[in-house]
Amino acid sequence: MAKTRLSEKKKEESGVSIAPNALSHLNEFFEDEKTTPGTVTPGMSWLAAGVIMGMLLSMAFGLDLFELFSDNGKSLPLSTQEAVELQKANSKIAQLEGDIDRLKKESSMVASDRNDAELKNQNLLNQLLGQDENSQIDIQSHDELIQLVYEKKWREFQIALQGLLRKGDEGFDILLSSAKAVVTDHQELLADGNAAWAINHVLAQNDLFVANFIQYGLSSPVFNSDPAFAEKGLYWSSLYFANSLSKGQTIEQKSALTQKLEKSLELGDLHILVVLECMEILGLEAPLESLAGRLEKQSQENSHGMILTFLGEQDREETVEFLIDFLKNGKELPSWKLELALEMLAKSQHPRAKEGLKEFMQSTDVTLRQAAHYAYFSVARKSEEGLGVLVQFLNAEGEGIGEKRHLLNRARFHAPEVFKSLAEDPEQLTDTVLKEELKAGWVSLKAGS
Repeated sequence: MAKTRLSEKKKEESGVSIAPNALSHLNEFFEDEKTTPGTVTPGMSWLAAGVIMGMLLSMAFGLDLFELFSDNGKSLPLSTQEAVELQKANSKIAQLEGDIDRLKKESSMVASDRNDAELKNQNLLNQLLGQDENSQIDIQSHDELIQLVYEKKWREFQIALQGLLRKGDEGFDILLSSAKAVVTDHQELLADGNAAWAINHVLAQNDLFVANFIQYGLSSPVFNSDPAFAEKGLYWSSLYFANSLSKGQTIEQKSALTQKLEKSLELGDLHILVVLECMEILGLEAPLESLAGRLEKQSQENSHGMILTFLGEQDREETVEFLIDFLKNGKELPSWKLELALEMLAKSQHPRAKEGLKEFMQSTDVTLRQAAHYAYFSVARKSEEGLGVLVQFLNAEGEGIGEKRHLLNRARFHAPEVFKSLAEDPEQLTDTVLKEELKAGWVSLKAGS
């Protein structure tokens, strides 16, 4: 009893709460040791050291070691609130695990259904076409392939076409000669919708083989022997690559096509519009050096207008600067080239184009200055921006009456708002002839004075 009261007193002084059941376990241990007074067993030594160390730790850190590890090492029961929170957490974990399992099953079912649907569609298509893995039709010449189209044997035609695509160079040669024969001798087949459907269906299923075929064809003598055929081939090839669903597989082949287009642009061996349109389809920018080279060749003057128009429609800083340099450096340019290049600047929304046009409108070169004014009024203008320009030109002493009438009529047709503002107040003009014409309500189209 004395020992118990001493323990309780120490407990109160130290603030350490010793669980009663822990003390009972300690007493049971001493009872089991059966020692005689003055005898210290190994168990008692280790126990004493453990008890002392535990009490020191408890006093140092404010821990109740006996309560924490009572009930044979089990932790004490949680409070009511902690138990509720733990139960909620366990329920949430169980719910999430169930959701994960459900999503895994659904994903597996969707993948399986997709694979089954694709297989079913392919089997159905093969049945409609009468194809199987062993279906083959041996074609030895382009005449045999074209004959299948005339006879409307679409199943055999598609099998033969696919076989030639997968045959390699030998099959590519037959396909090229077949295409050229259709373009030159059997053009009526080009309008056959059934043939187009049959061909496009095979191409869509043999993407990589088609890409290899195009790469082969670009360097083939058959492809390059006829400009008209080469133009159609380039255009078709560009459309194929632009619409291909597996662009990542055709990088090398697309590079070959790009090189062919750039070479044709430089040599001028194919129609310029076809080459430029193919580049646009593929998202390529036409090299300005090649275009500049063609503009310098008088032998290709029939393509100069298309080149200038194409550059103007690009509306990029590089193309705008190209047009400005072309006008500055072009000595004795034909009037139509001069006017076309200036009109492309006038239609451009690029700030540099607007600056360049204004510079030409102030040029000391009479021809260039007048052409720049004509180009300025080749597009619609607001009254606040165009009226001052028009009045200044019409009042200039260095400009002839014919050129003034021409500009006034251009403003009437292309910038009616500007013309109306001037017609409502003709007193802004110093030229009495034009002033009277405006007052009379008409402007002579006569170019002379």
